[in-house]
Amino acid sequence: MQAYTPPTSFKDLPFTLVRPFVAARALCTLVAVTPGGLVNAHVPVLLAEDAEGNPILEGHVAQSTAAFEAVTGLVTAIAMFQKEQEYGLPEAARIADAEQPYGAVHLHGMLEMVRDHDFQMANIDALSDHHIAARIHPWNAPDLPRPFKEVLADKTIGLRFRILRAQACHAYAPKGKGRTDGIVEIDPREFTSPNCRPRA
Repeated sequence: MQAYTPPTSFKDLPFTLVRPFVAARALCTLVAVTPGGLVNAHVPVLLAEDAEGNPILEGHVAQSTAAFEAVTGLVTAIAMFQKEQEYGLPEAARIADAEQPYGAVHLHGMLEMVRDHDFQMANIDALSDHHIAARIHPWNAPDLPRPFKEVLADKTIGLRFRILRAQACHAYAPKGKGRTDGIVEIDPREFTSPNCRPRA
């Protein structure tokens, strides 16, 4: 099998730099290498730490995702996070967030499936506490009827992803403002169509 070659716009970075970006996102695209080939899914995850204080991702996939149900032991995987979809939109030509200046982050590591009912129950609670509590219409998993949450846990398989390496590409930024290596130069004034006016 040919080795994975990341796009040249992606650079290796210390995980501490991309931690805020990862922590703020509830979903990632997970691709794992298994004896049966590549498997993938869109997975809800939460940034956590293992017993030694190393960063890990914890989440779950539906049991109906049969490819992951068959995974045993540790397998090589990539967890991919991206900024809100702005492809083709002039809004992309704005100053990147100083704390989260990335367009996408790829985490390389080792994935293991966790077949433990208590883990799934706790993960459902933690995901709702972290990613949903601050919304306009929040809800918390502990507020759900226990039988309903039990069904959710029974229909999922837990996962734990050990982060070994982080790569990221920068978001777009207007010309001359907050640029770093990898940021494409775009001047918002160059958009001439009335339908392509960047946000102020």
